[in-house]
Amino acid sequence: MGHKRNLREIKHAIVGAYRFYDFVLMPKVLRKGGWSCLNSEERLDYWIDYSNKIVSELGISDDEDLSLEILDALFDRKKYRRLPDADRALKELDQLGMPLGIISNWDDTLESVLVDTSMREFFEVIVTSTSTGYEKPDKRIFLAALSMQGVDPSEALYVGDELVSDVLGVRKVGMDSILVDRKNVYYDISCKKIRRLDQIVGML
Repeated sequence: MGHKRNLREIKHAIVGAYRFYDFVLMPKVLRKGGWSCLNSEERLDYWIDYSNKIVSELGISDDEDLSLEILDALFDRKKYRRLPDADRALKELDQLGMPLGIISNWDDTLESVLVDTSMREFFEVIVTSTSTGYEKPDKRIFLAALSMQGVDPSEALYVGDELVSDVLGVRKVGMDSILVDRKNVYYDISCKKIRRLDQIVGML
């Protein structure tokens, strides 16, 4: 049987799932030493918990098929695309001559994803957890990126969409940050926020 939900219910589910990820799931992962310290079965279990949370936030009980569909969608890299606000932001920052880099908990496929989405040309430095051996929010991955870019933490601005891995992570090295909070997930958190990436330039 299909499940129909309106936009308000879907937004509620996204907010609930995102808060679950940052405030419940990530602390558990960090207590284990980070994603890299988990075997493939343990990592899958955590992501199943996340997709189950989305289903439950939609008010649906025990729909394993839907949970697996959500899980498949989360990791289907063929569906990755460059959002319109990202396109505008990248072009504006490029016109300003701002050097850009990426710091990501990702594997060696990130480069190909950026090429496929026509974003690789905008970034001078790409630093991943696989290439450095450190994961956000470990300060060493941020320090590695700063070293490669040749800038001091006080000269850099980090833009990310996760509170724990991004905003709290860069605070450890003294970098300023902006939290991208598209769905007002972090309504009770005090920090610099934007709803769209094309608002970055206005924050500089």
